[in-house]
Amino acid sequence: MVLCIMETQLAKYRVECLAGSLGFTGRFGVDSAGRSGGLCVFWKNNVDLEIKSYSQYHIDSVVKEPGKDPCRLSCFYGAANRSLRYKTWDTMKFLRGESTLPWLCIGDFNEILRQEEQMGPNERDSAQMEGFREAVDVCELADLGYKANNLRIALRKPFQYECCWKTDDRFGGTLKREWEQNHPATNIAELAAKLSSVGASLKHWSRTTFGSVREELRKLLHQLVVLRADPTRVGPGEEEKRVQDRIVEISYREEIMMRQRSRIDWLCAADSNTQYF
Repeated sequence: MVLCIMETQLAKYRVECLAGSLGFTGRFGVDSAGRSGGLCVFWKNNVDLEIKSYSQYHIDSVVKEPGKDPCRLSCFYGAANRSLRYKTWDTMKFLRGESTLPWLCIGDFNEILRQEEQMGPNERDSAQMEGFREAVDVCELADLGYKANNLRIALRKPFQYECCWKTDDRFGGTLKREWEQNHPATNIAELAAKLSSVGASLKHWSRTTFGSVREELRKLLHQLVVLRADPTRVGPGEEEKRVQDRIVEISYREEIMMRQRSRIDWLCAADSNTQYF
């Protein structure tokens, strides 16, 4: 059993002293910054937990239990100060490439993915939500749907099919080619190996060819601002129209991706204002 506590508001030694009274033998804490933040992980003696890295905003670890495959557990805290919250997102993206183990992330991120999650009348800053969504996207995390205040649990699996891949004309050919280049499967073991090989190929294709949806969208929006700021501009030129069309396309992919991340059943989508329907 492992317990993660976020925003302890305590010094490292004080929160670690709670291990015995809570029934745990292992503990690792991170100091709070005054009355903000603070993290601690507790675990029992039937669990082998190895701390890999930590900071003011995270604790990253590998968890091993007898008879089970190891997994990666990361606890995060999103800074209460909005202007500093990007540091948590940067930490997530940095940790992404540190291990290939199944990855479970839990934390008080102090942020939401979509405006619909907001409780109360106040609207959230769209730029802050965008930063969180980009981190989730880059880390290939899937929202498990558990939320309590700002607490959220997300999981990364070795392979996850992305529905938005189907919007790329190259996807069908890539999938067909990768599937056919492997030998036919004649039993369950061979089928599992074939699926694993195809999954790895699609994941590589996604990174090298399909690209990051949020990163491309951010670059396109910046490019559009630059084009419209041209003092010699007299109206939308061909380049500006091309960028606008691409923004519509990438925004559609982003919507599909976020609905998948949020585990929303989206069996039928239609919008007469886009070229896809």
